[in-house]
Amino acid sequence: MNKFIKGLSAVLVVSMLATGLSACKKEAEKTTETSNNGSSDTLKIFFRWKNRPDCQLVAEELSKITRERIGVDVEFNFGYNSDKVSLMLASNEPMDIGMEAYATIIDRARKNAYVDITDKVRNEYKDLYNAIPEELWEGSKIDGRNYAVPTYKEFAEQWTVLVDKQVLADNNIDYTTMDELKDVEPILEALKKDPERAGFEILSTSTTHMNLVLKNKYDIVVEEFVIKRDEGEKIVHFMETPEYKEYVYMMRDWYNKGYIAKDITTRTDYTSFHNAGKAGMTFLSYHPYAEVTLGFANNADYQTIHVSPITKSNTSMMATPFGIYSKSKNVDKCLEFLQLWNTEPQVKNMITYGIEGKHYDLVNGKVRRREGALDLYKNDNSATGNMMISYLLEDEPDDKYEQFDIFNKSAIEACNLGFAPDTSSIMSKIAACENVISEYNPLLCCGAVDPDQYLESMIQGLKGAGVDKVKEELQRQYDEWKKNK
Repeated sequence: MNKFIKGLSAVLVVSMLATGLSACKKEAEKTTETSNNGSSDTLKIFFRWKNRPDCQLVAEELSKITRERIGVDVEFNFGYNSDKVSLMLASNEPMDIGMEAYATIIDRARKNAYVDITDKVRNEYKDLYNAIPEELWEGSKIDGRNYAVPTYKEFAEQWTVLVDKQVLADNNIDYTTMDELKDVEPILEALKKDPERAGFEILSTSTTHMNLVLKNKYDIVVEEFVIKRDEGEKIVHFMETPEYKEYVYMMRDWYNKGYIAKDITTRTDYTSFHNAGKAGMTFLSYHPYAEVTLGFANNADYQTIHVSPITKSNTSMMATPFGIYSKSKNVDKCLEFLQLWNTEPQVKNMITYGIEGKHYDLVNGKVRRREGALDLYKNDNSATGNMMISYLLEDEPDDKYEQFDIFNKSAIEACNLGFAPDTSSIMSKIAACENVISEYNPLLCCGAVDPDQYLESMIQGLKGAGVDKVKEELQRQYDEWKKNK
């Protein structure tokens, strides 16, 4: 330390004595810490999931690896939703890496909340870059640049209904020609014959099942503003399309026929049916073997019936990316860690499953979770780094990841893949439209109300909320994007 100070010029000693001494002291402390435990920094990583008792225990165990490999510790911070992250970004609290939803990361990247990692991952962190397919890097760009590491999993989507195979067999139903939601009515009629079985397992608190119709022919731009896939030209609002009108009238018809629970407006789940082995028709955004996992959960042997094509969309390719916050003082260390996370199975598996021998055991090379382990530590394999290098769960098929790869490669591109509109000038109108939709759409989607009375009211409400202005601005940006594509 004295040699360092003596080496400074007299002018610098006088003018920067206070800050210089402080910096020297910190550097000395940093050097001592590094020599003592191999780590001079701690990377703070933020997850949306609920915090559990062993989260920091796993982080401490992981730090033994990262400290040796890249000279940093890691700290897990769970329970950080978008609102909490916004507050943190506005504070002086240190932040390094965080997971985001598609729309949120676009907005924040444009506000410089994230580091542009485009050139670094291609030139300096090639192992990280090569661990993830090129099309996923391209599909997760924002305005032509990468601001986060995409999660490598199934990045295509296909909306699918599922029904117990026993129902099909008992009623001699040929499902092979069914490729739209309206085609499955014979299945619902068969389910109705058994009063102990559930019908169409939807809820009034969610309109996710609308994707069974929407994703068949349309690609989403933002919220319910869509483009017809086979045309790829005009942006419309889905609630104003003939397909939506047909859909809500069909749902009303199904409700009146008894295919949908009469208590749909208050029903919260279908657990009692599943426990009794009497599952009805459910649905999901499909990936290979999803029916196996859901079948175990719902006590059913499911047959899949796909009602949309396999597509690659902006939302599917940018699901739960992990970005580096611009306020981080450890950008390169963050990239080194993200590289470990996506290339080293030991790191990926610990983040996903916890500590071997405490949270899980390996049985024939697959994960068997210990009793109560998920109450102690839980992370989502499909939302935490490169899934393709992780262990399989004990009940998962050996070729699961190979099938994921085939599934990804078979997908068609959304007509607007790569288009991320700037909604800042129309955000208030989009919000106003969403307020109108939230008032009418949930009840229309589950058939609980008559479209004759409510559909036109919703359309007029959208007009008053500025839906046409939103379409006009989105169309302008989309046309410009297509010209420069």
